[in-house]
Amino acid sequence: MRGEQQIHGADWHSLGDALYRKWSIYDMQWSLDRQGLENYRMCGCSLGGPLAMICDIKKSLASSEDGDWSNHNGNNFYGNSKNIEEDSDAASSTSSSRASHLYMYTSSGAFISDVELGGETRLNDIVGMGWSDHEQLVTVRKSGQVLIYDIHCKLVRDFSLMEVSLGSDPPPSAEEAAAAAAARGGVLEVHFWPDGLVVLCGDMQCIAAEGLANPDPERTDLYTLETGMHPLKKPYTAMAIIPPARSDSRLLEVMLGTMENSIIVVDRNGAEDQLLQDIAAPITKIAVAPKGEYLACYRRDGVLTVLSSTFITKYVDVNTKSMHKPMDIVEKYWYYYGRTRWRLDQFSIQGYVSFGSRAGLLSCHHFYKL
Repeated sequence: MRGEQQIHGADWHSLGDALYRKWSIYDMQWSLDRQGLENYRMCGCSLGGPLAMICDIKKSLASSEDGDWSNHNGNNFYGNSKNIEEDSDAASSTSSSRASHLYMYTSSGAFISDVELGGETRLNDIVGMGWSDHEQLVTVRKSGQVLIYDIHCKLVRDFSLMEVSLGSDPPPSAEEAAAAAAARGGVLEVHFWPDGLVVLCGDMQCIAAEGLANPDPERTDLYTLETGMHPLKKPYTAMAIIPPARSDSRLLEVMLGTMENSIIVVDRNGAEDQLLQDIAAPITKIAVAPKGEYLACYRRDGVLTVLSSTFITKYVDVNTKSMHKPMDIVEKYWYYYGRTRWRLDQFSIQGYVSFGSRAGLLSCHHFYKL
């Protein structure tokens, strides 16, 4: 009888010809307001797993210059998990301490753990974060150093991508790895998949690491991908990947946009310029469909072009009427139908906006249905 009451009392909604209902399962425990969260870089694990957070130094400094730093960071970051003293000296000290930490939270906002990363310099050095199949957080620094943490912020593994040129027996020292990374121009961008990562260095060459989910470090495969590009003569404009499990060749495929309005596809067999003919401006953002069949390419002229990943078919051009590079093209809006097919039903672009007399970032979405 109680179950019947819950069903009849549920809040029913219509979605086309279907009806659905929703009810509260648990309360969110986040204590930071929206402005506070904007000062942090986040990386969420798949399937509702934990969230990793680090302070975004650039945004924090901008907030500090506007006089908002105390408001953004004086909140109770830990929610009900930790008590923050209210006196200003303690709050200032706590804010400074928080700015150099890696935090783990559940997706509902409950604090799990944190670890000191070594100050603002270390935070600035972090190029990207991603999660492995084993729910381990993978962080990559500008120097090519890879640090892997479990959800309790315990360091599980530490190695350098520069081992690809310096060798791993014995592992290079921190100074040797840093010097090798500097010679390559440092790490500019990193992309992850559940079992690996690939970085683009300042010399326009890629270094990939496969097998991160394997507990045996000896099973990690480090290799270099030659792109044929040059930081001055032929720089890149955008980067995306198709993981080995999603590519037709079963090899990692790296896609790099060029100033010639084209895309170069790089794998272990070499680099191939697709020599695209119907693209009128350089591509500044690329999103890949979950099955790797389609590419959504945002161009510098504000047009978003949808292509097949074989570059044979162009499906649509959408003029967004915005000349700003989007923060992201959200891949979760690729729509699944059938057992093995994906099609682009709608996508979301998260972009730049200006508000008041101050230009900044705001989480706004523009939806397009094809």
